[in-house]
Amino acid sequence: MKTNTTTKKTLCFTLATVGGVFACLSTQAGVILPNGTPGSGTSAVAASDGNVYDVGNWELWAGGTPWLNGSTTPESSPVYAFQLPSLGNVGNPFATASLGLTFYAKDGTPTFNIDLYGLGVSAAAGVLASDYYSGANDPSAGVNKLEAGLLTPSTSMTTADSPNNVFSSDISSYLNTLYANGANAGDYVVLRLSASQSGITSDTNYHIESNPGNGTPADLPQIDYTLSAVPEPSAGALSGAAGLMAAALLRRRR
Repeated sequence: MKTNTTTKKTLCFTLATVGGVFACLSTQAGVILPNGTPGSGTSAVAASDGNVYDVGNWELWAGGTPWLNGSTTPESSPVYAFQLPSLGNVGNPFATASLGLTFYAKDGTPTFNIDLYGLGVSAAAGVLASDYYSGANDPSAGVNKLEAGLLTPSTSMTTADSPNNVFSSDISSYLNTLYANGANAGDYVVLRLSASQSGITSDTNYHIESNPGNGTPADLPQIDYTLSAVPEPSAGALSGAAGLMAAALLRRRR
Protein backbone atom coordinates (compact mmCIF):
# COMPACT_ATOMS: atom_id res chain seq x y z
CA MET A 1 0.00 0.00 0.00
CA LYS A 2 2.92 2.34 -0.40
CA THR A 3 5.92 3.26 -2.44
CA ASN A 4 9.16 4.01 -0.64
CA THR A 5 12.42 4.88 -2.33
CA THR A 6 15.66 5.27 -0.42
CA THR A 7 19.12 6.39 -1.44
CA LYS A 8 22.26 6.48 0.66
CA LYS A 9 24.38 9.56 1.24
CA THR A 10 27.75 9.35 3.00
CA LEU A 11 29.50 12.08 4.96
CA CYS A 12 33.15 11.41 5.78
CA PHE A 13 35.50 12.97 8.30
CA THR A 14 38.78 12.29 10.10
CA LEU A 15 38.37 10.77 13.52
CA ALA A 16 41.14 12.53 15.46
CA THR A 17 40.60 10.47 18.61
CA VAL A 18 41.60 7.29 16.74
CA GLY A 19 44.93 8.55 15.52
CA GLY A 20 43.59 10.22 12.40
CA VAL A 21 41.60 7.19 11.19
CA PHE A 22 39.26 8.14 8.35
CA ALA A 23 35.61 7.41 9.21
CA CYS A 24 32.21 8.06 7.70
CA LEU A 25 28.62 8.74 8.65
CA SER A 26 26.00 7.11 6.48
CA THR A 27 22.65 8.85 6.06
CA GLN A 28 19.64 7.82 4.02
CA ALA A 29 17.23 9.96 2.07
CA GLY A 30 13.88 8.69 0.90
CA VAL A 31 10.36 9.45 -0.27
CA ILE A 32 7.06 8.11 1.06
CA LEU A 33 4.17 8.17 -1.41
CA PRO A 34 0.52 7.30 -0.94
CA ASN A 35 -0.52 4.28 -2.99
CA GLY A 36 -0.17 5.23 -6.66
CA THR A 37 -3.13 3.13 -7.83
CA PRO A 38 -6.27 5.09 -8.79
CA GLY A 39 -9.09 4.07 -6.48
CA SER A 40 -6.75 3.51 -3.54
CA GLY A 41 -8.10 4.34 -0.09
CA THR A 42 -4.91 6.14 0.85
CA SER A 43 -6.23 9.47 -0.45
CA ALA A 44 -9.72 11.00 -0.51
CA VAL A 45 -11.67 14.04 0.66
CA ALA A 46 -13.63 13.99 3.91
CA ALA A 47 -16.56 16.39 3.54
CA SER A 48 -18.74 18.46 5.86
CA ASP A 49 -21.86 16.47 4.85
CA GLY A 50 -20.46 13.39 6.61
CA ASN A 51 -19.29 11.56 3.49
CA VAL A 52 -16.01 10.57 1.90
CA TYR A 53 -15.62 11.42 -1.79
CA ASP A 54 -13.14 10.97 -4.63
CA VAL A 55 -11.31 7.99 -3.16
CA GLY A 56 -8.03 7.73 -5.03
CA ASN A 57 -9.00 10.44 -7.51
CA TRP A 58 -6.14 11.99 -9.49
CA GLU A 59 -6.85 15.40 -7.88
CA LEU A 60 -8.47 16.49 -4.62
CA TRP A 61 -9.96 19.83 -3.62
CA ALA A 62 -9.53 21.77 -0.38
CA GLY A 63 -12.27 24.28 0.48
CA GLY A 64 -15.80 24.77 -0.84
CA THR A 65 -16.91 22.06 -3.28
CA PRO A 66 -20.71 22.24 -3.79
CA TRP A 67 -20.68 19.91 -6.80
CA LEU A 68 -19.44 16.94 -4.73
CA ASN A 69 -22.99 15.80 -3.94
CA GLY A 70 -24.97 18.01 -6.32
CA SER A 71 -27.40 19.39 -3.76
CA THR A 72 -25.87 20.86 -0.61
CA THR A 73 -22.65 22.84 -0.31
CA PRO A 74 -20.10 20.61 1.40
CA GLU A 75 -16.64 21.74 2.30
CA SER A 76 -13.88 19.22 1.65
CA SER A 77 -10.62 18.31 3.39
CA PRO A 78 -8.10 16.19 1.45
CA VAL A 79 -6.72 13.39 3.61
CA TYR A 80 -3.65 11.27 2.86
CA ALA A 81 -2.25 8.13 4.52
CA PHE A 82 1.50 7.52 4.30
CA GLN A 83 3.01 4.25 5.47
CA LEU A 84 5.84 4.63 7.97
CA PRO A 85 8.94 2.73 6.80
CA SER A 86 10.44 0.00 8.97
CA LEU A 87 13.68 1.48 10.30
CA GLY A 88 14.29 -0.81 13.24
CA ASN A 89 14.02 -0.28 16.97
CA VAL A 90 15.57 3.19 16.98
CA GLY A 91 14.54 6.48 18.51
CA ASN A 92 14.10 9.64 16.44
CA PRO A 93 15.21 8.13 13.11
CA PHE A 94 13.98 11.07 11.00
CA ALA A 95 16.47 13.93 10.73
CA THR A 96 14.34 16.01 8.35
CA ALA A 97 10.94 15.51 6.72
CA SER A 98 8.65 17.68 4.60
CA LEU A 99 5.34 17.16 2.84
CA GLY A 100 5.47 18.13 -0.84
CA LEU A 101 2.39 18.95 -2.94
CA THR A 102 1.60 19.85 -6.53
CA PHE A 103 -0.79 22.82 -6.36
CA TYR A 104 -1.88 23.73 -9.85
CA ALA A 105 -5.33 25.39 -9.89
CA LYS A 106 -8.03 27.21 -7.93
CA ASP A 107 -11.78 27.54 -8.30
CA GLY A 108 -13.04 31.03 -7.55
CA THR A 109 -10.93 33.39 -5.48
CA PRO A 110 -10.18 31.82 -2.09
CA THR A 111 -9.78 34.25 0.81
CA PHE A 112 -8.87 31.47 3.24
CA ASN A 113 -5.68 29.49 3.83
CA ILE A 114 -5.13 25.75 3.82
CA ASP A 115 -3.59 24.41 7.03
CA LEU A 116 -1.72 21.12 7.51
CA TYR A 117 -2.82 18.78 10.31
CA GLY A 118 -1.51 15.47 11.61
CA LEU A 119 -4.28 13.08 12.61
CA GLY A 120 -2.05 10.50 14.25
CA VAL A 121 -1.23 6.96 13.22
CA SER A 122 -3.56 4.21 12.01
CA ALA A 123 -3.15 0.51 11.26
CA ALA A 124 -5.37 0.96 8.17
CA ALA A 125 -4.94 3.31 5.23
CA GLY A 126 -8.57 4.31 4.68
CA VAL A 127 -9.95 7.86 4.97
CA LEU A 128 -12.81 8.33 7.45
CA ALA A 129 -15.75 10.74 7.32
CA SER A 130 -14.74 11.88 10.81
CA ASP A 131 -11.40 13.09 9.41
CA TYR A 132 -13.11 16.24 8.07
CA TYR A 133 -12.48 19.66 9.61
CA SER A 134 -12.59 23.28 8.47
CA GLY A 135 -11.90 26.21 10.76
CA ALA A 136 -9.19 28.07 12.59
CA ASN A 137 -7.98 25.34 14.97
CA ASP A 138 -9.16 21.74 15.28
CA PRO A 139 -9.59 21.05 19.02
CA SER A 140 -9.96 17.28 18.62
CA ALA A 141 -7.84 15.06 20.85
CA GLY A 142 -4.88 13.52 19.08
CA VAL A 143 -4.92 16.09 16.26
CA ASN A 144 -1.88 18.31 15.74
CA LYS A 145 -1.73 21.47 13.66
CA LEU A 146 1.59 21.08 11.87
CA GLU A 147 1.54 24.25 9.79
CA ALA A 148 -0.81 27.20 9.39
CA GLY A 149 -1.04 28.61 5.89
CA LEU A 150 0.64 25.85 3.93
CA LEU A 151 -1.38 27.25 1.03
CA THR A 152 -2.54 30.88 0.92
CA PRO A 153 -4.31 33.01 -1.70
CA SER A 154 -0.89 34.29 -2.77
CA THR A 155 0.79 30.87 -3.16
CA SER A 156 2.11 30.45 -6.69
CA MET A 157 0.62 27.70 -8.83
CA THR A 158 2.40 25.33 -11.19
CA THR A 159 0.95 23.45 -14.16
CA ALA A 160 -0.83 20.11 -13.92
CA ASP A 161 1.41 17.02 -13.83
CA SER A 162 4.42 19.04 -12.66
CA PRO A 163 6.68 18.07 -9.75
CA ASN A 164 5.81 19.31 -6.28
CA ASN A 165 5.91 23.09 -5.93
CA VAL A 166 4.71 23.53 -2.32
CA PHE A 167 6.64 22.14 0.65
CA SER A 168 5.72 22.14 4.31
CA SER A 169 7.98 23.16 7.15
CA ASP A 170 9.88 20.33 8.86
CA ILE A 171 7.63 17.59 10.31
CA SER A 172 10.36 15.18 11.43
CA SER A 173 9.62 15.65 15.14
CA TYR A 174 6.01 14.65 14.52
CA LEU A 175 7.06 11.57 12.54
CA ASN A 176 9.57 10.58 15.22
CA THR A 177 6.85 10.75 17.87
CA LEU A 178 4.56 8.53 15.78
CA TYR A 179 7.34 6.10 14.90
CA ALA A 180 7.69 5.43 18.64
CA ASN A 181 11.00 3.53 18.50
CA GLY A 182 9.61 1.23 15.84
CA ALA A 183 6.35 0.36 17.57
CA ASN A 184 4.32 1.84 14.70
CA ALA A 185 6.56 0.89 11.77
CA GLY A 186 4.35 -0.20 8.88
CA ASP A 187 1.35 1.75 10.17
CA TYR A 188 0.03 4.86 8.45
CA VAL A 189 0.57 8.48 9.41
CA VAL A 190 -2.54 10.40 8.39
CA LEU A 191 -2.23 14.02 7.19
CA ARG A 192 -5.06 16.43 6.34
CA LEU A 193 -5.40 19.71 4.47
CA SER A 194 -8.08 21.93 6.03
CA ALA A 195 -9.55 25.30 5.10
CA SER A 196 -8.76 27.87 7.79
CA GLN A 197 -12.40 28.96 7.94
CA SER A 198 -15.71 27.14 7.91
CA GLY A 199 -19.03 28.02 6.28
CA ILE A 200 -17.66 28.34 2.73
CA THR A 201 -20.78 28.36 0.57
CA SER A 202 -19.31 28.88 -2.89
CA ASP A 203 -17.25 26.82 -5.32
CA THR A 204 -13.98 28.18 -3.94
CA ASN A 205 -11.08 25.81 -3.44
CA TYR A 206 -7.49 24.76 -4.11
CA HIS A 207 -6.68 21.85 -6.48
CA ILE A 208 -4.05 19.33 -5.34
CA GLU A 209 -2.81 16.46 -7.51
CA SER A 210 -3.26 13.31 -5.48
CA ASN A 211 -2.87 10.19 -7.68
CA PRO A 212 -1.27 9.66 -11.08
CA GLY A 213 -3.22 11.31 -13.85
CA ASN A 214 -1.13 12.08 -16.90
CA GLY A 215 1.88 12.79 -14.73
CA THR A 216 4.43 10.80 -12.76
CA PRO A 217 4.99 10.03 -9.06
CA ALA A 218 6.89 13.33 -8.84
CA ASP A 219 3.54 15.17 -8.84
CA LEU A 220 2.01 13.12 -6.02
CA PRO A 221 1.78 14.29 -2.42
CA GLN A 222 4.89 12.88 -0.79
CA ILE A 223 6.98 13.01 2.34
CA ASP A 224 10.64 13.63 1.54
CA TYR A 225 12.89 12.66 4.44
CA THR A 226 16.44 12.08 5.55
CA LEU A 227 17.39 9.73 8.35
CA SER A 228 19.67 10.44 11.26
CA ALA A 229 23.32 9.58 10.61
CA VAL A 230 24.58 6.13 11.55
CA PRO A 231 28.31 5.42 11.96
CA GLU A 232 29.70 3.48 9.00
CA PRO A 233 33.37 2.43 9.05
CA SER A 234 35.45 3.31 6.01
CA ALA A 235 38.08 1.02 4.53
CA GLY A 236 40.74 2.87 6.47
CA ALA A 237 38.81 2.56 9.70
CA LEU A 238 38.27 -1.16 9.13
CA SER A 239 41.98 -1.61 8.40
CA GLY A 240 42.89 0.27 11.54
CA ALA A 241 40.43 -1.77 13.58
CA ALA A 242 41.86 -5.00 12.14
CA GLY A 243 45.35 -3.89 13.13
CA LEU A 244 44.25 -3.15 16.68
CA MET A 245 42.55 -6.55 16.92
CA ALA A 246 45.68 -8.30 15.64
CA ALA A 247 47.80 -6.48 18.20
CA ALA A 248 45.42 -7.49 20.95
CA LEU A 249 45.56 -11.14 19.87
CA LEU A 250 49.37 -11.04 19.85
CA ARG A 251 49.42 -9.60 23.34
CA ARG A 252 47.07 -12.33 24.57
CA ARG A 253 49.11 -15.11 22.94
CA ARG A 254 52.26 -13.93 24.70
